[in-house]
Amino acid sequence: MLSLEKETWANQLAAYVALHLHDSNRDDRELWCARMLHFALVLHPQNPRAAQTRQAHQQDAPFPKLHAEHSPAVFAQLLLRRGQQLLALPDSPTDHRVAAYLFALAAVIDPTLEDAMHALETWRIQHGSLDWSISPE
Repeated sequence: MLSLEKETWANQLAAYVALHLHDSNRDDRELWCARMLHFALVLHPQNPRAAQTRQAHQQDAPFPKLHAEHSPAVFAQLLLRRGQQLLALPDSPTDHRVAAYLFALAAVIDPTLEDAMHALETWRIQHGSLDWSISPE
């Protein structure tokens, strides 16, 4: 993935957390807020939007005003498609691991996206569960 692409994904993940996930009534929203913001900062460590959103989340402070370029359903589709593209790259274990994280994020953002659920379950069967405590790179 190129640096600009990583920055864009990090921006969109931060916006999704701030605009949709944090105020949702999901039982696991705190876990997924932390995972998404961690992944955003792994992709682009100097990302100010992700860093500010993470700080606000940790301190239970107001979130920065962010703009999402896509609806959650479209964002999930984009994550899924990019994951599929990365998985198709030959001999690229780092990209393949990033693809698995993108599948997981797409499945959480849109639980009705069956292709994301299938891709994630296929990954889990072949490689085991994702370790969210480490960076994907």
